Amino acid sequence: MKYIEVEGVKELKAFYVELEAEISIARKSCSFHCFEGCGACCYSPSKNLEVTLFEAIPMAHAIIESGEHEAVLASLEEGDCAERPCLFYVKNSPDGKMG
Repeated sequence: MKYIEVEGVKELKAFYVELEAEISIARKSCSFHCFEGCGACCYSPSKNLEVTLFEAIPMAHAIIESGEHEAVLASLEEGDCAERPCLFYVKNSPDGKMG
C-alpha cells in the first residue's frame, strides 16, 4: 500500500524512543515498574485504555508500513472492541494477566 508521508512522524517516533529511554532510567532509579510479565492493565477491556493522538500516529504509521493495516481493520470491525483487551496485547498465560 502506498501512503502519504506525513511530516513530523519520524521526529515523533524519535521522541518516543528517547522518552522510553528516560522512563526506563527513572524506573530503575526509583524501583517503580510493573511486575515482570504483567499485562493486567492491557488485558482489561479496551474501553478502559486511553491513547492520545500523538501515541496513535506512530502506531498507525507502523501498522501501515508493516502492511498489516487490513488485518487490523478487520479485527477492529469484529464485535464490540470496547469490551475486548487491547488489540496489540499478546497474552502469555491462560488467564491473560501475563503478557
